[in-house]
Amino acid sequence: MMKNIFRKLFYAFIPRVLQPKVRAWVTQVLRFISDFGRAQRVPKRGHSFYPEMMLEKVPENVKRIAIMAVFQPTIGKVPRYLISYINEIKSNGFYVIVINPVFSGKSQKVIQEFLGCDMFLERENLGSDFGSWVDFAHIHQQWGYEFSRYEEVIIFNDSIIGPFSSMDNIFSALRGRELDMIGLTDSYQSGYHLQSFFLFFKNDALKSGFLDKFLLCPVYYRCRDALIRNMEIGFSNLAREMGLKINAVTSYLDLETNLVDIKHRRALAVKWGYSFLFLPHNPTHIFSKPLFQSGYFPFVKKDLVENNPLKIEFATEIRESVEFKKLMTPVCIDN
Repeated sequence: MMKNIFRKLFYAFIPRVLQPKVRAWVTQVLRFISDFGRAQRVPKRGHSFYPEMMLEKVPENVKRIAIMAVFQPTIGKVPRYLISYINEIKSNGFYVIVINPVFSGKSQKVIQEFLGCDMFLERENLGSDFGSWVDFAHIHQQWGYEFSRYEEVIIFNDSIIGPFSSMDNIFSALRGRELDMIGLTDSYQSGYHLQSFFLFFKNDALKSGFLDKFLLCPVYYRCRDALIRNMEIGFSNLAREMGLKINAVTSYLDLETNLVDIKHRRALAVKWGYSFLFLPHNPTHIFSKPLFQSGYFPFVKKDLVENNPLKIEFATEIRESVEFKKLMTPVCIDN
């Protein structure tokens, strides 16, 4: 009842052009209140992999590794896209490590064969996806390894659904660009950064010691905003401070200036108020359709199709497609 009253007052007294900004400010204040008095950082002591895990070394002849942070509460029953994604990365020459922050009690080798990855590890649920990558960096160091030994490294997660098509053209673009650290997309929300659901590192970035320096982190971040600010945005900030060349395969500026047609831009501006033209947004939501049609992002963001906070019409279109339903079909370990 009270919620509806506040909503009516909000729309009645706040000009439409200011509504997105006000919503953003209110959200930030509520997040600050919810996090007040709560420790943002949890000190790290070693890694948080379960003692049952066999922490075997990555073979010395491996030149490309991909570290995938997932959150799958029932690892014996997963959506088909997860297996397809792992296979696509493997087919492009990577040794794939999958890390899940849930203890399943199942055999490591059985899950490894089921997912099609080269190594499967389970850990305590600390520090979200960056916690998984940080933990791997610590055991990687314990093995006496540095990331500079590899030609290419990917860190990625399962927060995007797909791929809906082959990623061969994406890997051609990743390897063909004169950059050190490349994301599939970037964002200006809260500060410029490459979006961390897929980050690709070339040998020059790895030789600089950047990945070791950043991931050998002494803390886990518990609060979501602190995690984004210090890890996701901090990741791109440190890369630029160290002189690395970074960019996205499909950048926010490309989407705004080249890929988003006038009709699409006007429709968004009318729907969300003309402040849309001046405020940064999450490109995987607001530009989801042109991004998907670009040929370099055969994915949809999981929270777009599950929650769709901005009521993007493309989310409904993709959710009802045959390809999406096929990718979301559950696959069981016993099949």
